Amino acid sequence: MKATIAIFLFTCLIYTAFGQTGTYRFNGNSGVSATIAIRRSNTQITGDVFAWWNTASGTNGSFSGKGIIKNNACILKSLDDTDCYVKLVFSGSELKALFNDCMSSNLAEDFSGVYKKITAHLPGNYQIASNKAYFYKTAGNNIRLNTYLVKGNKISVEIEDMIDGDWVLVDFTNTAGKITSGYMPWSALK
Repeated sequence: MKATIAIFLFTCLIYTAFGQTGTYRFNGNSGVSATIAIRRSNTQITGDVFAWWNTASGTNGSFSGKGIIKNNACILKSLDDTDCYVKLVFSGSELKALFNDCMSSNLAEDFSGVYKKITAHLPGNYQIASNKAYFYKTAGNNIRLNTYLVKGNKISVEIEDMIDGDWVLVDFTNTAGKITSGYMPWSALK
């Protein structure tokens, strides 16, 4: 019985420590959208935000900050924009974000709201895991392109290229400087 309780408590601690890590998405009524990538290590939270204004000019905003989580809430503060902070409240697979004084980072209050977790993956460096990883025309599409990457090729996934838990937009530059772009399933990466 004691072993069962110990395993249960350990599982709860592991979920609490790592459950918030992942990438979250917000789609606003006016067509704006934003993505927040959260990394948690013990009580330390690091967050990156990319926001798309849905304007013809391509206006976007970004923010990176750190904070301490307490009672499933955290305030992320940036070193670059000392007036701006983002309040996060975690609840299951969602987080509520409130942007405060972040206009100099192009993050209006329009981006405040409930963000849904889209994947446990994070932006960063990845390698191709399979012998051939084909590009696709669109995410979730069966239209496979003739181009592919091979096992061991390295790519960098940016926050704005994260589509969902299954797909990511990949821009690969080979040694000759040629760029190949397309969608790829996360399962092709490690």
